[in-house]
Amino acid sequence: MYGRSVTRLVVAALLLAACTPTLAIAPSASPTAPGPAVRTDQVGNVLGPVTDAATWMRLETRPLNFPALAPGAACPVSSSATYPGSAVAAAFGEGPIFPVTGGSAIGLGPAGTDGLRPGKVLWSSGPEYTGPALIRGARLDGAGDVRFSGGASTSLRFDLDTHTRAGDDKEGSVLGWRYLPSLVYAAGAGCYGFQIDMPDRTVTVTLRATVQVP
Repeated sequence: MYGRSVTRLVVAALLLAACTPTLAIAPSASPTAPGPAVRTDQVGNVLGPVTDAATWMRLETRPLNFPALAPGAACPVSSSATYPGSAVAAAFGEGPIFPVTGGSAIGLGPAGTDGLRPGKVLWSSGPEYTGPALIRGARLDGAGDVRFSGGASTSLRFDLDTHTRAGDDKEGSVLGWRYLPSLVYAAGAGCYGFQIDMPDRTVTVTLRATVQVP
């Protein structure tokens, strides 16, 4: 009797094991690497990756290429237009980065000890372009450099976040326009070309400069 009971228990255990479904254990998923943090400017516009030193160096090495201007020839000032939503006055050139002078020319102030005269130029970037740019200039109707940053640099960097806001809740910064105030330093009145180098293109703008304050 005892042997038969043991046999029945063994058979029951085997039947139970046969009827129990096998549980498949899925391998644990490897942790997902966190994505890069989204960078935004002061008004929430999404910015691209930080511009590295190699990009700036490539832009710096592009040669300046301005049209030749015969002595005494009229300055071929770039066309200007007022762009809806830009929150600024008429801008010169075809973009996507435009100089804004507040008038028909760059107004130069009194000369410093180095002989250079400062003039205010606001650079604005349309919302369709979110990258960096390097701005350089030269006088077209005579000898003379164009300088920036207190007269210490021959180039101006228009980086991704300029920390400058313009407009209101319906135009300007909230629509993706970016702005970079600057002082351009030149020796005197004349015709000046500005080359705006971007990683994927180069554009030029021609402006007149006049002396407003002797």
